[in-house]
Amino acid sequence: DIAVVRPPQITPPDLNMQILLTEIMVAALPTEHPCQAMAEIPLNLLQHDTFIVSPATVSSGLFDAIREACFAHGFEPKMWQNAPQIVSILSLVAANLGVTLVPESAKQLAISGLRYRNISAPTPTVDMALAYPKLTHSQAAINFSSLIHTLLKRPVNPD
Repeated sequence: DIAVVRPPQITPPDLNMQILLTEIMVAALPTEHPCQAMAEIPLNLLQHDTFIVSPATVSSGLFDAIREACFAHGFEPKMWQNAPQIVSILSLVAANLGVTLVPESAKQLAISGLRYRNISAPTPTVDMALAYPKLTHSQAAINFSSLIHTLLKRPVNPD
């Protein structure tokens, strides 16, 4: 009935998306990466690196946000390795198989062999949203949406 998602660039016509929050994205680098010593990096310094991402079929919102961030910094990312979850992606980065961009909240994942670095302007962001069918009248979905908005201390915008 309802899901918390990283919304894709294009919302399917049968779904409503309510943006809950917008997070800054950071670069996740292996400890051996030449840029890991920098506090903030220009994203175009990663243009020759391989990006490890979730497939668009699994997390189109995050996939789209990574591509758009790279485009905004003047390059198309080389995407090679796919992993279904952020923890899996970060483990591959820590194994020195590539780099990635993740929401800043992923910094809570203290994975050995990994460094998080801020990205210089334009700073990429990624949204988190509630997704639900346009014609939903599920009381559980309505209650869940109200609870999430209350926890975030934001008013509910009914569609």
